[in-house]
Amino acid sequence: MKSIRSLVIGAMAILAIAGLVSCSTIDMSTKTEGQKLADNSDKGIAHVNARVTGIYLFYFIPLISGDPENVGSSSFFKDTVKPDSSVGMLTRKASDLGVVRVSDLTLRESESGGFSLWIIWAKNTEASANAVK
Repeated sequence: MKSIRSLVIGAMAILAIAGLVSCSTIDMSTKTEGQKLADNSDKGIAHVNARVTGIYLFYFIPLISGDPENVGSSSFFKDTVKPDSSVGMLTRKASDLGVVRVSDLTLRESESGGFSLWIIWAKNTEASANAVK
């Protein structure tokens, strides 16, 4: 009985920690210190960065990941750490700014599992671009 209670408490602690590191975020910067975000024909509005992170079991089974539809929230057992998720978040934010297009879009994906003997994996996908008019 005591071992079951310890197991349940341990699982709850792991999920609580995973919830802290698994989320979706979008950041924007308009401070450029006089540098242009776009070439002379475009007016740079902001630099936008979108990220979705998640925790996976054995690399393939999603436990908790960022919710790209509800930025800042997490979703359970959904595989949302994909390039489409972060690019979609980025373009939605750019559209909210009233821009015509984004330029210099970059995409980065990473994963790590060695810290847990490859049982628990952390995955991340990040998109970055300039919003221009």
